[in-house]
Amino acid sequence: MGEAIWSESAYHDAIARNIKRNAFKTFTRTYPRADEVAQFLGGHLPDPKKGPQNFLESMAAVLLNKFGKLTAGQYEAVCKIIDDRMAKIAQRQQALDSQAARLQELGIKSERLDFMVTLEKLLSFKLPSGSDESDIVLVYIFRDEAGQKIVCKTQTVLGWKEELEGRTDFRKIKENDRVHLRATIKCHEEYKGEKQTVVQRAKVVSKIN
Repeated sequence: MGEAIWSESAYHDAIARNIKRNAFKTFTRTYPRADEVAQFLGGHLPDPKKGPQNFLESMAAVLLNKFGKLTAGQYEAVCKIIDDRMAKIAQRQQALDSQAARLQELGIKSERLDFMVTLEKLLSFKLPSGSDESDIVLVYIFRDEAGQKIVCKTQTVLGWKEELEGRTDFRKIKENDRVHLRATIKCHEEYKGEKQTVVQRAKVVSKIN
């Protein structure tokens, strides 16, 4: 048998690993949410080349890379961050659930209705080359007061007529304008997990101040 090769650095590394392992066992026995904290911080390990760049990366390095434990204050701080994030997620989900409960199909196909809406976004895109129609299609995305999404795809610029100093001017609708819209229901559909009502033959009756 060959002689064992002594490595002082390997010996010290082994000692350090054992100390960290025992510290982590003590940490998990001491704090009821230790495993949850360790799993959470596992997603915040710092880049070895850059080192910790924020508090969570520092805590991840302390617990998982260096000492195998956190102080009571550090543990409580991380728990608070976890709880705050979970509360925000719950609030967002509650808002989505509340909105989903409010959202109902607006009208039935071919029904012409009046809507009080705000233009949330105006998009435009070109039709494929060779099309017999005009090149540009406008997509008007509206929201009503209940949060319902109403979409109109058209090649007609939407706007309203306004009397000004004895003449009639046409005002194009812009994002964030609130208007009285009259349109015909084309269909109800879902886009990226959100219900929306698609309308056609839309007309802006007037702007709502």
